[in-house]
Amino acid sequence: KLETSRTGTKTVYDASIPLEAIGFDEETLRNGFRFNAIVYDDDAMGESRDNWIEIVPGIASGKDYTDAPFVKIQD
Repeated sequence: KLETSRTGTKTVYDASIPLEAIGFDEETLRNGFRFNAIVYDDDAMGESRDNWIEIVPGIASGKDYTDAPFVKIQD
């Protein structure tokens, strides 16, 4: 599930992904995992990927997750 909203210059992406869809379970959340995200600005309707934002460099230029933040979910 993905919902996108925009107010002025602020865009919010609210994504909900079932844990089983990505092979995660409660233990994975407790132990932690690396996470990065990329959002493309694609006004060319799929013809170009010139502009994007990412949490840390690596995912857009070479699918490198080395520097991706480590995420742990705690109760």
